[in-house]
Amino acid sequence: MPRIVITSLDDLYMRHAEAMAAARKTSAALAQLLTNSHGIDLLHELKFREIAFNPFRSSESYNLIELVNQSFTALVSLAGARRILRDHPTAFPMQLNIGPVGGHDIWCDASRMVAECFAAVTPNFGVMWRGFGRRRNSTTTCFSTRGRRCFGCRSTSTVYRW
Repeated sequence: MPRIVITSLDDLYMRHAEAMAAARKTSAALAQLLTNSHGIDLLHELKFREIAFNPFRSSESYNLIELVNQSFTALVSLAGARRILRDHPTAFPMQLNIGPVGGHDIWCDASRMVAECFAAVTPNFGVMWRGFGRRRNSTTTCFSTRGRRCFGCRSTSTVYRW
């Protein structure tokens, strides 16, 4: 997954649209796989075959298991960037580090702001994030401590439905 520089609100929405298009492309490949594979063969294909598509480069394919995790973290990062821009409209340019890339998930030199992003798999997720602040009960969570923010999501609907 890449490092992405967001230079405008239109750019942010374009990246979101790319992620949705890649998800549709992955869904079509998955539907075909589900009709042709069964049992352990299906699980093998899901784990090792590159049938899923990078949310920001739909020509690049990956295994489905890894891409599901990375796609939702990417969507949370986009939602986090949108929230930062709502509160700080001049926070451009903003760098998003998507996937296994060093550095903070969102980096904005202009407003001296960084953010960490994650897509939680359970409502109780957040024990490891206590250093960022108190967990809240909303579906999209923003932690803020010592100038750092952490965006998390326990419900994917708030991330991909803009």
